[in-house]
Amino acid sequence: MTDIEFALLTFGLIIATLVVIILACVIIFKFKKRRCKTLSQEEFNKKLFNNKKMIIAEDELSKTVIKNNKTDF
Repeated sequence: MTDIEFALLTFGLIIATLVVIILACVIIFKFKKRRCKTLSQEEFNKKLFNNKKMIIAEDELSKTVIKNNKTDF
């Protein structure tokens, strides 16, 4: 085997290894992206607003319950 053949073989193996690593990273990234979807700022704000409304509703409900308990005594 000449030096040129050895160099081409080595270069080919390096390129093949890099291609396999890049494909593995792409596949892993796709699976990870499906599992934990990142929220856009709008979606985050909407969910936060809905949670605040729920907390306010719970707070109003607890005030009503406290008022009812005070009237019971």
